[in-house]
Amino acid sequence: MVNILGFHLKPPILYDPDEDKWQALWRCSLAEFFGTAIFIFLGCGSVFSAFEFSRHTDGNLDSFIVLVAMGHGFAITVVIYTIGDVSGGNINPAITWALVLTRKMSLLRGGLYWIAQISGAVCGALLLKSMIPPAMLQTGVISEMLGCHGLHHDMDPLQGFWFEIVLTFIFVFVVFGTAISPFVGKMAPVSGGGDEYGPGKLTPLALGLTILVLHLVAVPFTGASMNPARSFGPALIGSCWDNHWVYWAGPLVGSTVSALVAHTLFLSNPSDIAMSFAIIRGDQSLAKLSDKKKGMSPSSTPAENYSQVNEEVELEQ
Repeated sequence: MVNILGFHLKPPILYDPDEDKWQALWRCSLAEFFGTAIFIFLGCGSVFSAFEFSRHTDGNLDSFIVLVAMGHGFAITVVIYTIGDVSGGNINPAITWALVLTRKMSLLRGGLYWIAQISGAVCGALLLKSMIPPAMLQTGVISEMLGCHGLHHDMDPLQGFWFEIVLTFIFVFVVFGTAISPFVGKMAPVSGGGDEYGPGKLTPLALGLTILVLHLVAVPFTGASMNPARSFGPALIGSCWDNHWVYWAGPLVGSTVSALVAHTLFLSNPSDIAMSFAIIRGDQSLAKLSDKKKGMSPSSTPAENYSQVNEEVELEQ
């Protein structure tokens, strides 16, 4: 365990005996498989439709970007509403990694989710390819029809890598701010929620709109992946591997940084945050603030402890 300014960073959980029951693992993994397959089919299908539409409208790039952005944004919303109560609706290895890193999910569950997500992505892309008429495959470009990700011809791989880091950072930041409880760190149930949870029923909509906006920004540059599974499925089926490392490294780095920042802002105990800010300002020593924390009532809520710390700091000032 590493202590940084009062925040205790712990290694990921290898196995959670309370959550990682076999019945739950296979059910959740299956949900991630089907959820990712549906997302890839719908998302890549929107690229195929937009590609065909643009070919018959003199290559209208504006319409192409809007169609692709809406397809991915609404696909995310629909899928998370569908499987959110079962598995949390990750459908993205970068999101799963963020949850593992912040100890909201065990490494075992995270590994099974990755296998399910990547397998689902391949099956979704394969299903889409099987439904494209052979004549189109012969006259068109299969990588474009399957929605393979690629960099703009004026963008070098490092720029694309940085682009994917920023995009994924924003998306994961929104995930933690809406789908993760700000107090107990549990996935907010899609079917409802309480005072201790995030937006509840509105969470999938918020995430879908975020994906939509990020696609509007980045489709012309990197294709706006933010999801290694979304890039891998079409790449395998369409044999389009150019700069593929960008679509793994970028999202995973962005997810890591965003998870650590968002965990500090949204998931840490408010009293820990208050103490850390006091340390940064130089108002109190870590020892004094630790003593204050030890003196707090175990039955107090985080909000009460937060107020207690603030009051004591103000009094000593």
